Amino acid sequence: MATSTNAATTSASEAAAGPGSAGTASNPAGAASSTDGGAAGDSGSASTTAEVPFDALETVSLERDGLSDMLRQSEAHVQVLLAKNEYLERQVEVAVRSSVRRDLEIMRRRADLEQEEAAHRARVLRHAAENRVQATAAAAANPSQTPEQTRDPVTGHLYSPAYSKWRWRRLP
Repeated sequence: MATSTNAATTSASEAAAGPGSAGTASNPAGAASSTDGGAAGDSGSASTTAEVPFDALETVSLERDGLSDMLRQSEAHVQVLLAKNEYLERQVEVAVRSSVRRDLEIMRRRADLEQEEAAHRARVLRHAAENRVQATAAAAANPSQTPEQTRDPVTGHLYSPAYSKWRWRRLP
């Protein structure tokens, strides 16, 4: 019974080996080498230089080298562009800062000028009011020497100090 099982195993392995593999059962080393070679050839995962022509390998190698050179050049170009981009970003930041500073300085100057103008107007009005008070006091003290008309220094209108004192008084 053991011999029938052994013979069945041998015939099954010969059938699995396929045609052209006669004698592999009698030579186990040859059977192992043919099985390994057949498995490597069937899977297609391992290739040797004997299977691929030399020109194709050289072409692939040249293409790979060319692509790696293009990749290096592209990376260098990107680095140059990044440096330029960073430089331009810094220039924009400087321009924005100087523009904001300039705008703030203009606003400060404008506010200072408006404040000075308001202070000047207040001084002029105060001086004109003092002059009017003095003129009306002088006219009231000495009515014979009052000028008929005086020019208002702020508005430039003519007025009569003696008359302006009585102008708004209601008559009985």
